[in-house]
Parts: sequence; structure tokens; C-alpha cells
Amino acid sequence: MAARRLTWSQVLYVWVLGAALPVGVYLTSRGLYAHGVLALVAVAFGLVLVTTSLLAPRPESAPLALRARLRPVGFPASIIVDETVGPCVLGFGPGQRWGLDPSGQLSWPVCRPAAEALEAALGRPWNGELTRVVACRCPLADARVRFVASRAAVPAA
Repeated sequence: MAARRLTWSQVLYVWVLGAALPVGVYLTSRGLYAHGVLALVAVAFGLVLVTTSLLAPRPESAPLALRARLRPVGFPASIIVDETVGPCVLGFGPGQRWGLDPSGQLSWPVCRPAAEALEAALGRPWNGELTRVVACRCPLADARVRFVASRAAVPAA
């Protein structure tokens, strides 16, 4: 698990809780039990809140965060949607085209799952192939989109 960094508000909150603990102990030792117990309960409750906020899983980057740039491939390519199974959330449909320049710039953005699938397919050695088929699955819907990537540059429509 990756190390997590505390935000300034969490640091301040822990500091305030740390100050309330000795105050609660002091008040209790002076006979002010109700006030001391209240301060200690506040500390316990605050520690539970801080702990749960630190241990809660953070959402990974948005699944549909659009990307207009892939890793540079070194050659122009075209990407065409060959087939869709289920409704694509972004509306990708058969026949839709993208151009990819040698620096990795797409003519139109794609979602993160599509970008990762295309980067994996385009990054492998081509060994004389002119086309390559790659598919991605949508994490939000029961959909799959199949792309055909081609080294022959076809202008994006």
C-alpha cells in the first residue's frame, strides 16, 4: 500500500486532539469528571474520524478521464472503432476514427481504459504487421469497444 500524506487540515485536527487529551486528564485529576470525560470522549471520537479518513480507500483517477495524448509511438497511425458490445458511455461507435501522430497526440481524446489498451497494443513491436486489434472494457457500463490500429496514416474524420 502506498504511503499517504496528511493534509494540513488533518495535521491541525490531530494537533487539536492532542491538546485535548492532557486537558481531559488534568480536568479529571482536579475533580471535574464531567468536563474531563467529555474532553476524553472528544479525543476518542476525533481519533476514530482521523483513522477512518486515513484508512479509507482513495478513488483512483476518474475512469473516464479523457486523454488526448498517448506514449509516443514514433510513427503516424490511425485508430478505428471496429465493433462495440453494449453501449459505450462516451458514444464510441463502429467506424469512428482517430489519427495518432508520431509524438502520441490523438486527433480526439479517448477514455483512460481505451488509452491504456491502445498504448499497450501500439507499444509492442509490430514485426511487419500493418494492423493490430485491441479491445477495452468500460468500468462504468457493461460495454466493450474493439479498435483496429493501423500504421498507415488515415486522416481522422
